[in-house]
Amino acid sequence: MSMKSTLLKVIAIVVLILVAMIIFSRCDGDDRKYGHDWRGMSDGAPGHLYSGGQLGGITVQATGVALVVPDAVNLSLTVSALADSSEAALALVADAADKVRSAIKSEGVDEKDISTLTVSVYPEYNYSSTGGQTLVGYRASQSFAVVVHKADTAGSVVDAVVAAGGDAVQINGATPVVLETSDSAKKARADAIENARAKAEDYAKLMGIDLGDVISITEVSAPISSFPSKNDMAGPESPAATKIDLGEQQITVMIEVRWSLN
Repeated sequence: MSMKSTLLKVIAIVVLILVAMIIFSRCDGDDRKYGHDWRGMSDGAPGHLYSGGQLGGITVQATGVALVVPDAVNLSLTVSALADSSEAALALVADAADKVRSAIKSEGVDEKDISTLTVSVYPEYNYSSTGGQTLVGYRASQSFAVVVHKADTAGSVVDAVVAAGGDAVQINGATPVVLETSDSAKKARADAIENARAKAEDYAKLMGIDLGDVISITEVSAPISSFPSKNDMAGPESPAATKIDLGEQQITVMIEVRWSLN
């Protein structure tokens, strides 16, 4: 090996050492600049990223609930008729539907809250045990969705619809709903904040540290109304009066809150 070759190798090694020292010095300087301390992270030992001398923080999710009485009722109803022809069946349905609309409006429901969902006409058959079929006639129907904003009058609306349409009317359902959620949403959010703080304080106590300031709050889910699984349309006072039991519904909000730690 020549003297020149040996000298070049020594120079290369020295250059590599100097580059490594410069890189290490810059990394250490950045850690000090941004307040990062990686102590306790070596040898597989558990550790935390410190920033500015404080722990990273605690993040929790919590749900808030507010109970509210529904302020409206959604009605679903169908008017149907059977006739010898499609044209005759549709005419009967149109006549019954007009009477039903008038009855609904007479109970204080605005026209904009009455919506047609479907209109249909089709042949109707009787089927025998031998597999044969006989044409009975043509069935026409029109289905409606009605929003009753005065929830306590929903029973009267149902009675008026049945009185106007008679046997041509079928009430498919009456569902209490919450349309105005602003006040109950505020209560649910306050409950969520309280629950989140209690949960964060539990974690801080378990770790033997104190909560600092709130860093961020995120609303994970907007106010949601949970509907009752069963609605009764019963009239205990009188068989001639229908009563829609409104019950209570839950308005729920889920949030995520992050606290700094002292």
